Amino acid sequence: MLLQLPPEIFNLVISEINHLRTLKNLSQVSKALHRHLLAFLYHDFKISVKDNDLTQLHIPPFVKTYFKEDGTRDIVNCLSFVRNIELSPTVSLPGHTCFEKLQPHFWAREVPYNGVTAEEHENTIELIGKKALPVLLYIPKDSLQSFSWKLGFCEPSELLGPSGYLSQYQRRITSLSLFDDPICNHFPKSLTFKHFRHLRHLSWKGRVREYHYVPVLDANSDSLVSLELVFVKPCSYSWSYGNHGPGAGYSRFAVVCLPKLRSLSLNNAWLQWGYQNLADAPFLEQLDSLKLLHCRRSLCFLERVIQLNRTMRLKSFELAINDLDDVGQPRPLHRRVIDDFLMSFEGLEELYLWDLIHKHNREPSLVNGILHHKSTLRRLIHHWRGFITLPSSEFWFCEYPLPWHDSADLVFQNTSLECFGFTLMPSVLKQKLEPYAANQRLKLLHLRVSWKATRELLVNLVESRTHQPTRVTLDLPPVNYDQGATDNGEFSDIHNYLRVGCLLAFLQWAFGPTGLPKLKIFVVGELYGESRPHIPFCRRPQDAPWPDASPQPPIMKRYKTFRIMTKADSYLWDEIEGARDMISACADEWWGDFSPSANRFTHAGSVPFPQGVTYQR
Repeated sequence: MLLQLPPEIFNLVISEINHLRTLKNLSQVSKALHRHLLAFLYHDFKISVKDNDLTQLHIPPFVKTYFKEDGTRDIVNCLSFVRNIELSPTVSLPGHTCFEKLQPHFWAREVPYNGVTAEEHENTIELIGKKALPVLLYIPKDSLQSFSWKLGFCEPSELLGPSGYLSQYQRRITSLSLFDDPICNHFPKSLTFKHFRHLRHLSWKGRVREYHYVPVLDANSDSLVSLELVFVKPCSYSWSYGNHGPGAGYSRFAVVCLPKLRSLSLNNAWLQWGYQNLADAPFLEQLDSLKLLHCRRSLCFLERVIQLNRTMRLKSFELAINDLDDVGQPRPLHRRVIDDFLMSFEGLEELYLWDLIHKHNREPSLVNGILHHKSTLRRLIHHWRGFITLPSSEFWFCEYPLPWHDSADLVFQNTSLECFGFTLMPSVLKQKLEPYAANQRLKLLHLRVSWKATRELLVNLVESRTHQPTRVTLDLPPVNYDQGATDNGEFSDIHNYLRVGCLLAFLQWAFGPTGLPKLKIFVVGELYGESRPHIPFCRRPQDAPWPDASPQPPIMKRYKTFRIMTKADSYLWDEIEGARDMISACADEWWGDFSPSANRFTHAGSVPFPQGVTYQR
């Protein structure tokens, strides 16, 4: 019967399905339906590595055989349907350099450090390229739309060299994403991108060099829509002497004319170099999305934009800075320039801020800048970090209470936020939200705590230790709980310690009848890059049972309105606009993010997102 249905019926069914897993399950209904779904099932093709061994590639089967009613066979090359190719690790690979990845067990061996020789490096990279190339040749010429290299080490010339696969067979790709080793001494000099003339999206994280990316910008100036460049982090002495460290990026591309550019993301770049300043870039006023992460002279850039009276039209703005940004400046800039910048334009929908404070007298309130966009702002992240002094130690890196905590209720009273990322403790957040709870539109809340604190919270949750204090600050010295240390003032600070019981009490209120009526997900931990631990909680479907009976920690049996998310609850992420964007926002380590930046304003492509923590008995 299914064989007699017209293809339009199949297409209508497919158009209503959002998840690839659902499509795969549907394809098992019949061979006819499976054959019709091949173009959807193999639109994206991923090549990964086996057991963290980069020389062992895992290549999914791509040849299908269908037996017809007359007994003949129809052999199909499924790679003919592929439009997006991705080479990435199955899990996060250990180490951040070619040496650490090519010899992951070196540090466990008692042998002298000899490094990886140029010959060993070249042989290994060449081996990887030669194993991937025969598979890629099954893809029709000039049919790929995007190519992603996310393995975190140098690209083989067999793929990206002058005579490599992309240069010879796939010159019409529109999206190129690279994640390589930023400090490898044997980085191949033969990489070339001059053959690409149709790029709309370019993302390069790692060993970004001017002689590589500037020709790409020139060749694709009329087509480039989004640009992401993640440079090598400048070395420490570069802050002291005002120079850029080895490989540090500087914005010479700011003078390039990019008439279609709508999204710009820079990490570890110098925004001001000599007479050149990103604030003078001709494309600045046409941007919908701007991300400046750990860039030098960020505050100078914002001040220059205000001085030039540039008319910004941003819908999304992300900024991550620290005090070292001011080192080498003739005059230090105050954080108030951020507030002035936000006040200089209207229409912002997403605002993501990350700040590292060394001096406590530089703690401005950004409430005015936030409230200036109250009619349009839907997603807000404000993570503030700083240094604190403990009686028995020196300075320790920690989450720092926001200076606008005292006036945070003004934000909740005057905005229509749907997603909010914060460092407020749940009990404090409840005090701010409770008077306006019934009118809140919040669907996603994210409490950011360190990965160590997240792991400890999960252990306490599983073992029902509701009163055990968990340090939510980073890298505080170890404390012996048995010696009455909890009476110390360090533990009484609500901004430093969190108990599972307090967390569950907040969730019971938030997901309860007097709480936040639209809240769907509450996450504790670090979201960005999916490589950090996090604990997502979700609301129970209204007047319906849970989608599955996945086991939960014993203490969770007391609560009927929420639970720890399982894979069956992952559909909730799709029901929250902007949830995916919050996953990688405000990362403090750029290498922690293996996923390409997603920007809804310029690119509708999907990115992976957390599926939740499944508790196992």
